[in-house]
Amino acid sequence: DRYNFDKQLSSVTSIARKYDLEYYNQETILGGSSLGLSGYPTFNSPQQFGTYMVSQGFNLVSTANNHALDKGLKGIQNSRKFWNAQKGVLAQGTNSSQAEYDHLAMKVKGISLAFLSYTYGTNGITPQYPWEVNYYPGHEKEMLAKVSEAKKRVDLVIVAMHWGTEYAHEPNEEQKTLARK
Repeated sequence: DRYNFDKQLSSVTSIARKYDLEYYNQETILGGSSLGLSGYPTFNSPQQFGTYMVSQGFNLVSTANNHALDKGLKGIQNSRKFWNAQKGVLAQGTNSSQAEYDHLAMKVKGISLAFLSYTYGTNGITPQYPWEVNYYPGHEKEMLAKVSEAKKRVDLVIVAMHWGTEYAHEPNEEQKTLARK
């Protein structure tokens, strides 16, 4: 299959292209066409979308979100295989091993950075392994410890949180408190 995303995204990619760090949230799993491309309620998008975003310079990709487990562990494994093959790209939030869960650093133009990505949940789908998806509810202390450790080891720490109350335009008190920490 051939896809062309320029028409929908050229106004965004033209702005982002001038930066050394280009971040985006990959809201749907890139599990590969072998799992069947699908829409609501369990998404699986073509890996060509990721290829397109990387070709436009995006190098920080958050994969922790409520659709991370839409295609189960196999979807995450396929997605991680895709992201791991992308040179100069750090994808964080879903993992096919403990080692991937633990990895968080890269260098961009001589600056070392750690990128951490967490989600509030996965629409009721339970992971098979604790390292599969980076959850923050119930894991706040672990997350904050990773941030603290990263601060000691790198020049810059970036944390992407997939959270929010649906249809609310302001953060709630719990989110404000955790963000301050």
